[in-house]
Amino acid sequence: MYLNSIKITVRTSYKSPIVCGSSKALNHTFLLGFDHSKCRLKRQIGFNFVLLHLIEERTVTLFSIIYDRFLLSTKKKRYRKSGIKDRKIGDTPLIRLFNYSSRFDRLIYAKMECENPTRSAKDRVAQYVLNKAIQEGKIDENTVVIEASSGNTGLALARLANKMGIKCTITIKDKVSATKISDLKRLGAKVIVCPSSAPRSSEENYITKAEHLEKTLEGAFYVNQNFNPDNANAHYHSTGPEIWQQTGGSITHLVGAIGTGGTLSGTARYIKEQNPNVKVIAIDARGSVLKSFGDTGQIDEEDTFSYNMDGVGKKFIPSNVQFDLFDEIIQISDLEAYQACVELNESEKIYVGHSSGAVMQGIKEMVHSCPRNACVVGIFPDHGSKYEKSIFDPNWLKKKGFISE
Repeated sequence: MYLNSIKITVRTSYKSPIVCGSSKALNHTFLLGFDHSKCRLKRQIGFNFVLLHLIEERTVTLFSIIYDRFLLSTKKKRYRKSGIKDRKIGDTPLIRLFNYSSRFDRLIYAKMECENPTRSAKDRVAQYVLNKAIQEGKIDENTVVIEASSGNTGLALARLANKMGIKCTITIKDKVSATKISDLKRLGAKVIVCPSSAPRSSEENYITKAEHLEKTLEGAFYVNQNFNPDNANAHYHSTGPEIWQQTGGSITHLVGAIGTGGTLSGTARYIKEQNPNVKVIAIDARGSVLKSFGDTGQIDEEDTFSYNMDGVGKKFIPSNVQFDLFDEIIQISDLEAYQACVELNESEKIYVGHSSGAVMQGIKEMVHSCPRNACVVGIFPDHGSKYEKSIFDPNWLKKKGFISE
C-alpha cells in the first residue's frame, strides 16, 4: 500500500538536490534534502540524509529502502544508518554494506550489535534476564551472578553487576581471547578459566563448573544462557522489532550465527510472525554439532572437532537453538570467518569480530540464490577490538596456522 501510494519527484542540481513527494493515502507532503558537503562533481561519495519535514515513520523508512535500491541500480555510494549511535542497550544501527550490495546486486545490511555498551548483542540478554530476576525477587544485594560464557555474555553481566554493586563470577574456556578475559577482570568479575578440551561430563568443563557454583555458592543466581528461554526472549522483544522497523518490513532474508541460539532464534521468531516467508539462515562453526543435528536430528561425532571461533557453534544442543525456525544452516571455518573479517575491514571499513566474519561469509555463500529484489540482513554480534589478541594478532595467526611465517 505504502509503496504504491507514494509519488516521488527528484530535482537535481550540483549544489542542492531536492526530493519532493506526496502520499494521497496518508494525506502527507514531504520535502527531503541532501547535504552534498562530502560530494564531488561526477564522483559522489556519499549523502547525509536530512529530513526537513517529518512524515509517517514507516513511509520514511520505506522511502529510504527505495532510495537504496535506486543507488544500487546506479552504483552510487551511500552509507545509511538507521538507529541512534549511543551507549544505551539496543536501538543499534542497521547499515547498508555498499560494496557487497554492489558486488552481488542485492541489498545487504548489517545489524551492528557492536554499538551496545560492551560491544556485543549479549548486553540485551544480560539486561533482560537481570531485570526479570530483580522483578521476581531472585536478586538482592547479596547475590552472586554466575554464568558460563565465551566472553560476551560474561562481559555484559559483569558490567551490569558492577553497576548494581553485586558480585559476578564467570567460567570461561581457555580458547577465549585474552582481551575478553582481561576486560572481564577489569569489570570486577571473578574469572575461572577452564580447559576447552574438557568434556561436558568433566568437573573441569566450563558449564559443569558454573552448575557446581550455583549449587555451592550462597546467593548464587545462574543465568544459564544455553537453556534459559529468556535469552531468546530478549531478542524477540528487541532485536526482532528493531530490524522489522528499520527495514520497513521489507526484509526477505535474515542471517545470524548460532551458539547458545538466543540471538537468532528470538529475532527469527519475531520476524517470521510478521512475515512467515522471510528466510532464516543460521551460521554454524565447522567442527560444531549444530548443523548435523539440525539437518538429521543426530550428532555426527566423526565431523566434530576443535575450532577457534568464540560464540559460534556448540559441542552439545542448547534448548535455545530453535531449529524449526531455520530454513538453512551453513557451516563456516575459522579461516573463512577470519578472511571475511579482514575483507569487511578493507571494503566496508567495519571492524568486527570473528562471529561477524562468519555471518558475512555465510551471506556471500547464500546470496546468489536470493532474488534480485532481496533485502538481506546479517546480525553482526560483536566488535573487532575484542579480538586484538587473537584474530588481529599476527603472532596468534601464525600459531594457529592462518598465515605463514
